[in-house]
This record gives sequence, structure tokens and C-alpha cells, in this order.
Amino acid sequence: MGEAVAADTSDEWALWYTSPAASWEHEALPIGNGALGACVFGALVSERLQFNEKTLWTGGPGSARGYDSGNWTTPRPGRLAAAQQRLDEQGAIDPAAAAKELGQPRRGYGAYQTFGDLRLDVPGARAAPGASYRRALDIRTGVVSVAYTHQEVRHQREFFASFPGHFIAGRLSAPTGRGRSPPPCATPHRAPTSLPPPPGTASPCAVRCRTTGCASRPRSASEHRAAPSPQAPTAASP
Repeated sequence: MGEAVAADTSDEWALWYTSPAASWEHEALPIGNGALGACVFGALVSERLQFNEKTLWTGGPGSARGYDSGNWTTPRPGRLAAAQQRLDEQGAIDPAAAAKELGQPRRGYGAYQTFGDLRLDVPGARAAPGASYRRALDIRTGVVSVAYTHQEVRHQREFFASFPGHFIAGRLSAPTGRGRSPPPCATPHRAPTSLPPPPGTASPCAVRCRTTGCASRPRSASEHRAAPSPQAPTAASP
């Protein structure tokens, strides 16, 4: 990852770097609106957006392991009052001891999951960043930008997440040239088999596969051009 640099006073509210990110957890720049989130890598030949959505969770209500919302599974009469008295008498309680007295092992809680990777291929892009490359997150606006010059053409990308609009948007611009369409999408998840989607809807992965050509389920050219089936939503998911 390029080192974060303060260029001048106009960049005091921006984090910016001189090379693409190699790790989503430590280097990619985040955007999000509370429900949708993405990390922008800033790669040149194939831009990568690792994205997620708040309902993609492995546990919680309906979990096969029996999620209990953290409630006690058996009565514990007087346990809370005893802990309060001990706190009053000693002034403090060891966290491990308090957890043992009042808590219980988590069951069916689950974990937040990544939804997948969206790739934006840019034919003819330079293979490595040069001195003109800049990848930045504007703290005031929440916009991630990637800019570089290649063969005397200035290329600019901008990504942001809208809270009122409930979407993530991106714009790639340059005086000439264009990227590949539609962009491919890859996800490590399979469509649910035990709980099919309600009538008239489709699973999120199916929607994205249908609209973007998901790499986890290749589709023919005719399928991409076909109108949505009766079970699919009439509008593409953002």
C-alpha cells in the first residue's frame, strides 16, 4: 500500500495513497450507508469493489443452531441481585467472573459475511501505477476517488454510498475509452436451498447474477439479454 501522505492544506480532510490496495481489511478505502458497504481497491486493469449488505449474516433468528437472543435458557433466581450486591460491596467485579455469573455461551449468533466482489475491467489501462496515481477517501463527502494519467489521458473514478437513495454508485470517466460492460460479480455464497425466496422475488445473488453476470453461476449470452422471469423482480437491485 502506498504511504498516506499530506499533500497540502486542501487535503486536510482526505486520506490518500500512491498505489492500489492489496488487502480489503487494512488498505482498501471504505464507503457505506449503514446497510450497504464496499471497499474500493483502486486497481488499474481491473477495479475491485468488495461489498456486503447488512442482512447477509450466518446466524441470528431462524438459525439452525437455535439463536436465543442472549436470554437465559434456564431461570437464575437472585443471580442479578447477588451481582449487584457484590459490586456495591467491592466496588468492582472481574469481567470474567461477571460473565460467568450473568452470561452464557453464545449459540447461533453467527457472523457478518462478505457478499462478493464486483470487478470493473478497464481495457488498455496501464499495468502499474505511476507518479500521477492517487487513491483517496474524502472524509467530508465520503467519496472514494482513483485518478491517474495514462498516455496523456487523465482517468478518474469516483464511488460513494447514498443513505437516502439506498444505493452504492460509481463513475468512471476519461476523454476517450470505456470499460467492459456488464461488470462481472463473484460471490463465495450459494443460493439458499432450505428456505426458498418468497413468490415473486429472487435471492440477492440471483438478482446480481441476472443483471451483472455473476462468476459463481455462468449464464449464456441469451440469458443475459432475456427479460426477467416472472419470479424475478421487475427492477434490478441497486
